[in-house]
Amino acid sequence: MCFLILVQGILSLSRMTVDILPAIHIPVVIVVWNYPGLAPEDMERRVVLIAERAYSTTVNGISRIESQCIQGIGVMKVYFQPGSDLGTGIAQIGAVSNILLRIAPPGIQPPAILQFDASNVPVAQLTVSSKNLPEQALFDYGLNFIRVRLFTIPGLSTPAPFGGKNRQIMVSIDPAALALPIATLSQTDRLRVYFYPDQKTASSVKVGDRVEIADVTRPDVKLSAAVSRTSGELDPKTRTLLVEIDLDNREGKILAGSFVQVTLFIRSTAVAQIPAQCLVMRGDNPWVAVVGGDNKVQFRPVNIYESDGRKIQLASGVTEGERVVFNPLSTLTDGEHVQPVDG
Repeated sequence: MCFLILVQGILSLSRMTVDILPAIHIPVVIVVWNYPGLAPEDMERRVVLIAERAYSTTVNGISRIESQCIQGIGVMKVYFQPGSDLGTGIAQIGAVSNILLRIAPPGIQPPAILQFDASNVPVAQLTVSSKNLPEQALFDYGLNFIRVRLFTIPGLSTPAPFGGKNRQIMVSIDPAALALPIATLSQTDRLRVYFYPDQKTASSVKVGDRVEIADVTRPDVKLSAAVSRTSGELDPKTRTLLVEIDLDNREGKILAGSFVQVTLFIRSTAVAQIPAQCLVMRGDNPWVAVVGGDNKVQFRPVNIYESDGRKIQLASGVTEGERVVFNPLSTLTDGEHVQPVDG
């Protein structure tokens, strides 16, 4: 029996595969976040800490998480329980990381997710130094020359140089200069004049109404034109109507961009005007005592068009030429006979 064990041991030893770094499956996943220029404190607070909380609550089988932050890079080691399915864990970490991109710093890319292996250890470390070249030149030499020549070695993974100074190009932009127009084109032989009549006048403005435009700095300069178009509705904030006038300015009498005075000639309905003392309020409605041809009083309801406190313009109720009672007494009744006098 012992002889049989000896023979089998010798055969097994002669046929056993020999490897300096055998494959050892360790349930560890490495997550590398990269955001150039971000300080280590910001990388920890804005990326790594948020990722740790998200992984610990959504990824199955996590034992613990270790992290380290350097300039622009955050490295996380996610340890799983023995026997955990690393394929499922990597898929869950990738899905959660894509969701975190919405709250991470703008422009950050998804992290690199690698399965840790004991054989992934450095076999050599090269240090580059110089008494004459600056750190920036050394970094460029290691990245663009030394690293490129090591690619041809089979089974070798060559990382980027660490340390030194990265080449950075800073461009200072003047926002005010960017906002300046390259060229400005102006048509001054035909100007567009804007003015805003109020709500009372707006309903009477029609396309084609005659207007007179005068330069406020030169009252002798006056041009005739007509209403070209309107907005068709009142501005809800100012209760005014936008009116546009296309003005023929081929003689150049008005400079573009000037303030002008616009006189609008509109067709308005003739209204009767009475002193404010003739108005009588009965409840919420205005009334006027009108004297007929037989010198008898007749109270009529009226509609007020406009009032300045002294004069009242009536839209209806009294017509031009009729006589009204000035400051009527409260005892005056409908049908009462009065003696008119000249005012």
